[in-house]
Parts: sequence; structure tokens; C-alpha cells
Amino acid sequence: MAGCTVLIGGDIYPGGQNADAFAKGEVETLFGPIIPALDGADLVVANLESPLTESETPIVKTGPCLKGPPAAAETMKSAGFDAVTLANNHIMDHGTSGLRDTLKALGDAGIEYFGGGGDLASARKPLVVERNGVSVALLGMADLEFSIAGPRRWGACPLDIIWYVRFMREW
Repeated sequence: MAGCTVLIGGDIYPGGQNADAFAKGEVETLFGPIIPALDGADLVVANLESPLTESETPIVKTGPCLKGPPAAAETMKSAGFDAVTLANNHIMDHGTSGLRDTLKALGDAGIEYFGGGGDLASARKPLVVERNGVSVALLGMADLEFSIAGPRRWGACPLDIIWYVRFMREW
């Protein structure tokens, strides 16, 4: 078996001072020093720390409301990212419309996602990726904050240890 090299990165925030570079597809500017590592991995995963939306729909909350341009998904794909987790405290910073826009941008760019979705069942669904004959299952979970999905509510997969243990026993 050839094996599978998985590179897991931390938070990617394509907004703020980097929004223009992400919107313009400036891969070298954004990821220059790590491009060899991205190119050398069979599967590249990171945390998308904000919705990708043009909407001006910030929710009422304490702390910053983050967002990045939808074009950031294409920039991430060009850099070599294959999948992102949406399970974090900012993914719902622009409400349901922001998360919908994010899923569309990711889908259009060919980036897979996990840890978030249109309801709790979809947010909990693992992403299974096969590379070089090896299957990798990815789950994303977030602290129990305002961004959490419900049975009929968009959001991130909640960190629920009891659910996780049961899931792993059955899976």
C-alpha cells in the first residue's frame, strides 16, 4: 500500500487584511512558504474560520463578525486545499445566508467540507476521502456556542462527547 500523507492546517481567515489577496487569487502571497508542503500532501485540510459571503448580514454578538470573499474558495483550491471544517465559532457570523453562500462557494471550487451544514444531521456527517487506497474519515466539532446546528437549524457540529463515543462504537 502506498500510504496517504495528510496535512492538517489550522485556521484560515480569508477576510480582514487578506481579503483582497484571497479575492484576487494571490496564492503565492498568501501561502508562499508552505506551498511545497501543500503540494507534497495527498490530502490537505484546514479550518475555514469564517463564512465566505458578500452579504451584509452580521448577526448580533459580542466580538468580531468575520467573513471573507466567496472567491477565497477558488484561491484555497488553487493553493492545494481539498477540504475544510466549518465547525467553529465564526461560521454563523452572517447567519444562514452566510453559511449557504459558503457551501456554494466551496462546492463551485471543488472543496469538500465537514462539521457544518443545514441541520444537525448534515453537520455531524463525516467526510470520507480516499487517497492512494486509504480511506480517511474527518469529523469537525465546535464548542457549544451560538453557531451550533440543531435538528432544523443551520450551523456547526457541536462538541458532544457522548454522541461521539456512540458514533464511533456504531461506525
